[in-house]
Amino acid sequence: MRTRCAREARPWSATEGEVGPVKGGSRAAERGLPGLNPVASLEIRSMSISENVAQGAIIVPDERRLDFLPAPFGRSLLIVAENAVYSFMERLSPLDYRGGFWDFYEHDGTPLFMAPKSKSRFRITGEITGFQGEVSAEAAGIIAMLFTFSHLSFQYRSDRLPEGYGRLYHYCADHPEASEIFQAID
Repeated sequence: MRTRCAREARPWSATEGEVGPVKGGSRAAERGLPGLNPVASLEIRSMSISENVAQGAIIVPDERRLDFLPAPFGRSLLIVAENAVYSFMERLSPLDYRGGFWDFYEHDGTPLFMAPKSKSRFRITGEITGFQGEVSAEAAGIIAMLFTFSHLSFQYRSDRLPEGYGRLYHYCADHPEASEIFQAID
């Protein structure tokens, strides 16, 4: 049994939602959750609805790749978010990651994460996490995406960021490398 966000995932529309720099606090505080960041408030809200969800993300077909990144980040954060994912991956795996092609993954028709295709496994040894270990390319991509969603949520006002984090975080609960993923983002 996995928990799902109380708010349903948005369709692959890149024009919905307000995006802008965060000024003077988080939306969590505006919603009566003082002291919590947007990601934490999403985790609290998402614990209330449970349902069985089939595991397994699938690679997005080539003809839909251009629509992938605008969906979780919005068009206004597209370039910033994509560069942040690559930057986090460089910092998480400085010994193994050297750039390259990434696969995009969706779950239940909703964009979920991206993962590097250059190697099958990556050593996570960077300075931004206390975790030291080797994970699959898929798990490494998930870790980089979670760092990106969280990092950007402190800089930009967008419902997409905590929603994307929440979806991916909950997906990870049933992932074969859940333990490593959660240790790396802790």
